[in-house]
Amino acid sequence: YFTAPEFNQHPVIQVTWEQAAAFCAFEGKRLPTEAEWEYAARGGEDRRYPWGDTFEPERVPANARDTVPVGSLDNASPFGVLDMSGNVNEWVADWYVRAYLPDPVENPTGPEVGARRVYRGGSFDNRDGAFYTTTRRYNQFPAFRDADIGFRCAQSAP
Repeated sequence: YFTAPEFNQHPVIQVTWEQAAAFCAFEGKRLPTEAEWEYAARGGEDRRYPWGDTFEPERVPANARDTVPVGSLDNASPFGVLDMSGNVNEWVADWYVRAYLPDPVENPTGPEVGARRVYRGGSFDNRDGAFYTTTRRYNQFPAFRDADIGFRCAQSAP
């Protein structure tokens, strides 16, 4: 994937949390917090999926069996953010805490340290609509990498 030109428009995969955070820092950005990620996916509303409340399989690459080019599916959130539920799961900044309550005003970031990091979204590797919801969250050790985990960078507003 990294050297094959046909994958230039696909999300980066097989990266650890540390690699994702380092790339974002190199770009002068950061991984989004879990609350920021969910707010962007929901579009500031209480949506089950970024596009609405009904699962629509054509909006995710559930049958692709691999990543697809970024933005090639009609699945934008109301903020215009693409592929929040689909293509790949995405690392976020936070350490995992079992009881998570999103709050776009307070932007809770979880504990300062922990054993596992959070990743969000759904990926091409899932066929069940329950895996694509805006509230779906996973946790894994920061050194973990997988074919359906990637990341996106965020930047604080000036």
